[in-house]
Amino acid sequence: MAAHAADRWEHERPWAAPTQPAVISQVIPTPDGIPWHSLAITAAGKLVGQRQASSTGATPSVAIIAEDGHTTPFPATASSDLANPIELTADDAGHIWILDAGVRSEGPWSLTEVDGRSETPLGHWPLPPETRVPGSRFAALVIHGNFAYLADEGHAALAVLNLHDGKGKRFIEDDPSVRGRQAMVVAGKPVLDANGHAIARDVSLLALTHDGKWLFYQPPCGPLYRLSTELLTDPSYGPVEQLDGIVKWRETPTLGGMTTSANDTLYMTDVASAQLLSFSSARIPLWLLRDPRLAQAAVPTVTPDGHTLYVPVAGGPSILKIALPPQ
Repeated sequence: MAAHAADRWEHERPWAAPTQPAVISQVIPTPDGIPWHSLAITAAGKLVGQRQASSTGATPSVAIIAEDGHTTPFPATASSDLANPIELTADDAGHIWILDAGVRSEGPWSLTEVDGRSETPLGHWPLPPETRVPGSRFAALVIHGNFAYLADEGHAALAVLNLHDGKGKRFIEDDPSVRGRQAMVVAGKPVLDANGHAIARDVSLLALTHDGKWLFYQPPCGPLYRLSTELLTDPSYGPVEQLDGIVKWRETPTLGGMTTSANDTLYMTDVASAQLLSFSSARIPLWLLRDPRLAQAAVPTVTPDGHTLYVPVAGGPSILKIALPPQ
């Protein structure tokens, strides 16, 4: 199956201009200068964001963000469970899930669920030992039903946590699909380390279809892969079926983040060429918007009606509110 997908990539359509482009309708400022990393929409329709905690602790690392950039701590009630939030996402009920790395990113790793209307914590799930190995560093989280899917960038693998019984498992560890095998490119230039060597990061981007049946994943430098979630959640399937189920879905440029809409259109922030990309469930590749600020974009979120995309950008820093064309 993977071989057939690789052959198909040789004939992929190029990214095409849309009939109707996306438009930046508003720039939401970030007055304190600490950029947002990931965003999500609550059940009440509020925008919530996650970012690095300030050194003074004066500004919240997870907060509701108003249209004028003003922030309100989230959850609304204090929670000692949140030590070092590094990613957040919304589930299909509009509850917000926060991935926490623990003190100084040394653990214990955990998930916290927050009600999307009352803004109060609903539950706390430590990541069990079977989801982790020495050097694990989780970088992405998506939720559907009773399962949480995570990307381990520190020791390349996918992990799944059963939210019903608290048990977890690792999958496709060190498979080529989760390894960064291409150099990252930002604003047209390769990203280099202090010694002048090109940097290639492992899997750190995830997205789910609306029905939770398909998981998309990739290292930032691409390509994009698709895998049936049934292969990860049904214990009757083994490693052979899981590896056979991996499909290279699309070659992509270096991405800062990606998300899916309710109609399963993938929206991707292309930091290599500073543009917003979309890839529909019909496999139509479009670039929707070009703007130099998108070269510093992170993980976006789309409103449930599919009309608006919010993109956090480090340059400024700010959040771009983007009006999307009809899909």
